[in-house]
Amino acid sequence: MTIHVLQHVHFESPGYILEWANEQNIKVTYTRFFKGDELPDIQEIDGLVIMGGPMSVYDEEHISWLAEEKAFIRSCIYHKIPVLGICLGAQLIADVLGARVYPHSHQEIGWFPIQVTSTNDRLSEARVFHWHGDTYDLPQGAIHVASSEGCYQQAFTYKNHVLALQFHLEVGREEVNRMLAHDSDDIGEGPYVQSISKIKEVEDSVIETNKRIMSEFLQKLFIDVSL
Repeated sequence: MTIHVLQHVHFESPGYILEWANEQNIKVTYTRFFKGDELPDIQEIDGLVIMGGPMSVYDEEHISWLAEEKAFIRSCIYHKIPVLGICLGAQLIADVLGARVYPHSHQEIGWFPIQVTSTNDRLSEARVFHWHGDTYDLPQGAIHVASSEGCYQQAFTYKNHVLALQFHLEVGREEVNRMLAHDSDDIGEGPYVQSISKIKEVEDSVIETNKRIMSEFLQKLFIDVSL
C-alpha cells in the first residue's frame, strides 16, 4: 500500500501519520509543492493525505500549483481513493466538493476542545490543536462530524472514503514548535487565540489521546476504507 502526502510548506509535516504508516508497513510518498515536486499518477497510490499550510484555497492567482492540486484531489475523490485532509487540506476538500471557503470572523489558534455532532464519537474526549483563519460551508452530501465554540465547521466525512479535519491530530511537540517557529507572525489576538507559552504548555496526555484517535481514524479510512 502507498499513501501519498501533499505537503505545502516544510514546517507542516505528516507528524504522527508517518509513524503510524511505518508501523503498518505502508509506503509513504510525497509531493512537496514548496520544492516544485510533480503530482503522481493516481493509479500509483492507494490513499491521499493533504496537509495544512498558511495559504488559502482562493489564492490561485498567486500560487501556481493550486489549481492543479485541486484537480488532483477531485480526481482522487471521484475514483474513490481514501482521502484525509488536515486544516488547509480540509478546506481544499470542501472547495473541490463545491462548498464555499472564506475568511472566518476570527482566528482559532491553540488547544481547544471540540464537540461531536454525529454518531462518530471518537473525538468526544479530544482537546485538539487549531491553527486557522478560514472556514467553509458543509459540502452537499457530506456529514458534519464536529464543531468547536470558535468555529462550527471542524470536521466532516464524505461517502465513507473522505475525512476532512479542520484541526491537527497529527502533531506532537516537535511539529507544534516548528509551526510556531515559522508562522508565529500569523498569530493575532482574539477569544480563541492562545499565547505561544500557553500553546507550549500542553500536557503529554492530550497529545497521546490525539494520537490514539488519529490512529483509529487512519485504520478506518486507509485499512478498513469505511468511516
